[in-house]
Amino acid sequence: MAGSGGGGGSAAGGSGSAGTGGAGPAPGCDTDLTGTWDLIATRAYKSPSSGTLVIGADALTVTINHGSTSGFGFDRLAYSTQGSRTLSWQRTPNPAIPIDVQNTPAALDAGSFPLVLGGSWVFSANMWRFSVSVGATASSLIVDRLSTGTLVGGTWPDRIPRPRLGETYSVSRLTPLASQFGVFGGQWQAVNDKDDETCSIRVENDMVQFDCQTGNAFNGITQLTVGSDCVASGSTINSGWELSARRR
Repeated sequence: MAGSGGGGGSAAGGSGSAGTGGAGPAPGCDTDLTGTWDLIATRAYKSPSSGTLVIGADALTVTINHGSTSGFGFDRLAYSTQGSRTLSWQRTPNPAIPIDVQNTPAALDAGSFPLVLGGSWVFSANMWRFSVSVGATASSLIVDRLSTGTLVGGTWPDRIPRPRLGETYSVSRLTPLASQFGVFGGQWQAVNDKDDETCSIRVENDMVQFDCQTGNAFNGITQLTVGSDCVASGSTINSGWELSARRR
């Protein structure tokens, strides 16, 4: 499925494709997160959850296993700008759902995060359309329902809160802060236009922290630190999950 819009490689914010490069050690993760990451989340009295993240300047794939091993099936989000732009979501045993992507790129320095993010985006699949803008000091998300098509419904990933139809979500930077994530460094405030859910987001040095008052899985405090040695760790205070990741 070919998306429309400009090519992802034309804007600033990438440090090179995953799996490329000449001889020598990979750069530290304080400068480039490109590569394959093993993910794990643990909580008392629960089976661990595992997955992988593959990220580069022109591709992103996130796979979360349904059980502690891949034999239980998986959820997968796959995005690529290699050749024609493609995006898909899959929850096994269901087939992958293609998502149309349109992008008007804009330069944005995301520091160690290699994937090109800047500009205006429109994602549409079946009856849903998400309009997203990503800038250096502000971003927004608008959710619309299309007039035709089949509702995605139960295939929506449980681990991702579903934005409410017809609402506008905005994120504004209140104070810039030094960070390995470029212009995303700072104290941010996220709100919706109904003003009933808010998130305070702090991105500083190698740390990202969310403090949210919402009615979904993002409620409470979540913190993640990404070390230069390519080992990341974090936790969700309210739900008790311990998070870790390591680049191969």
